[in-house]
Amino acid sequence: FYTAQWRLMWQGCEETNGGCEALCCNTIGSFYCKCPSGQELQEDGKTCQGKLHTSSVSG
Repeated sequence: FYTAQWRLMWQGCEETNGGCEALCCNTIGSFYCKCPSGQELQEDGKTCQGKLHTSSVSG
């Protein structure tokens, strides 16, 4: 059944997207941030940055 305590466990992403720059994923009692494909979650656990690709140049 629905209680105030249950609601608190699931509202991590409801306000300001949990502070996540991209995707906010609820878990029981918490939440975590995810980035779209091609980006990596930064050390702050909230912002995303494109992956750096190195290419070799043959000459």
